[in-house]
Amino acid sequence: MTLAISDRRRELGRYLRARRARLQPTDVGLSHVGGHRRVAGLRREEVAALAGVGVTWYTMLENGSAAGASQTTLNAVARALHLNPDETEYLLGLAEDGSTAAPQPRPERRTLTTLASIEWAPAYVCTTQWMVLAWNRAMALVWGIEAPGGEPFNIVARMFRDPAVRAMHGDRFEPFARALVAMVRTGAGRRIDDPMYRELCESLNDDPVFRAAWDAYDVAAPRGSIPTLVQSAAVGSFAYEALTLALPDDAGHFIVVQVPDEASAARLRTVLAEPG
Repeated sequence: MTLAISDRRRELGRYLRARRARLQPTDVGLSHVGGHRRVAGLRREEVAALAGVGVTWYTMLENGSAAGASQTTLNAVARALHLNPDETEYLLGLAEDGSTAAPQPRPERRTLTTLASIEWAPAYVCTTQWMVLAWNRAMALVWGIEAPGGEPFNIVARMFRDPAVRAMHGDRFEPFARALVAMVRTGAGRRIDDPMYRELCESLNDDPVFRAAWDAYDVAAPRGSIPTLVQSAAVGSFAYEALTLALPDDAGHFIVVQVPDEASAARLRTVLAEPG
């Protein structure tokens, strides 16, 4: 099942309401606002005035009944709500009525060859829907997962559902999860017609950490870098930042490299060099 354009517009409205609620009048230079305020954050008429648009039209935008909003107008709304570049891109993506092609289910040969050349850092081939299609030995070793050549898996679902993988984060899991879910939300906004995103989010909806992060409506670059520290059974303390390598094809795949810090890299090299 795919989401209709009306669902896309409703999601845009929910996002605008969430961003409006987080702002106070003083945040946007409205220091003299009298009367009882019945809503958290800014009123619709205040956002409309700041963006230079009509209140009726902005209300329709939040209600999901406005169509054909120009990029210039949406950028004005973004500025009124103090959206950062990632949040603005998310807003613009929700306003688009087009759909996106599904990624190919198998990596190309040259993609696998490139992955094989990355030996000294965990690396994997990932789709825009967070499906890991292939990975290297370092990835299997650090994360304690099956050897390369195993069945594809969704890395977001695994971070939440695999107790051993989740435990590697220790008490750092919640901030890691919030940052990860912010990237998932951005990806979902870009592919709101994709049932795989809906299935992923619905499957994790019963997890309180995921739910709280999802309801926060935070967004971030979908292939951004989260400074991460985990405790690996094989390597010990492992600190890394993810580097996403876009591929020059239309398959919808990325290579993600978990670039370790110097100490983590040294420990990983030592373990990888040990006889199998």
